[in-house]
Amino acid sequence: MSRYSPGCNHTRNQLTPQSAAAARRRSIIGIVAVALAAAGCGQQEAVRHYRVPKPELVYAANHVRSASESAAPPVRAANADRLLGAIVPRDDRTWYFKMVGPRDAVTQEADAFRALIASLAFDDAQSAPRWQLPESWRELPGTGQRVATLRIDAAGKALEVSVIALASGPAETAVLDNVNRWRSQMGRSSVTAAQLGTETETIQLAQGSAILVDIIGSLQEGTGAMVASPHPEAPPTHPTPPNNRP
Repeated sequence: MSRYSPGCNHTRNQLTPQSAAAARRRSIIGIVAVALAAAGCGQQEAVRHYRVPKPELVYAANHVRSASESAAPPVRAANADRLLGAIVPRDDRTWYFKMVGPRDAVTQEADAFRALIASLAFDDAQSAPRWQLPESWRELPGTGQRVATLRIDAAGKALEVSVIALASGPAETAVLDNVNRWRSQMGRSSVTAAQLGTETETIQLAQGSAILVDIIGSLQEGTGAMVASPHPEAPPTHPTPPNNRP
C-alpha cells in the first residue's frame, strides 16, 4: 500500500466532510435557480381562452365580392307585363294566338294584334287560318307544338305571337279553362264562368268568331318566353301540332 506524506502534493482530490457538504449545497442551489428561471421566477402563467370563428364567417369577412355577385337581382314592378290572346274555336280544333312580354312593348302592338285576329279566314272547317300580316311583322315556321310564329320588333324588344291548334275540349269549359291558365301565367287569380264575359271580348270573323283576352300582370317564371327566341329564316309552314296546352 502506498504511503503519502502530509507535506506532499497528491494527484487525487481528497474531500473532507465539510467540503462535500458545501458541494452538495451549491448543487442544490443551482438546481433551484434553474427551476425558478424556467417557471418565470415563481409566477404561474395565466390560462388563456380563444374563440375560433366558424369557417363561413371567416370567408364572409375576407371574401371580396365580384361585380356579378355585387349586382343585386333586378326587382320587377307589379303589372310590368301584358298578355294578349285570342281563342278561335273551329269544330274539332281550337286555334290559340298569344303574345306576352313587357307591358309597354306589347301595348305598342295591341292594335296590330287585334287587326291580325280580325283578318282570320278559313277555307273550310278543317283548314288552317289565313291572316293578313301587320306591317313590319314576320312569319316564321313553327317549332314543336306551334303551327307558326309571328315575330315583331317593338320598343327595342323582339316579341312573338305563337299560333297553336289543339283538339277542342268541352265547349262549356274550354274557353274558361284556357283563360284561367293564361291568368295563372300572369300571376292573376282565376275567374268564374259568370265573370268570363267581363274579362274577354268576342269579335266576329269572316267565318265564326274569336274571343279576345287581355291580361296585365307579372309573367311567372317558367310559364313562357318574355321575348322572342331565334328562329331560322325559312318559308312558313302549317304542320298539324300535337295535342297540348297553349
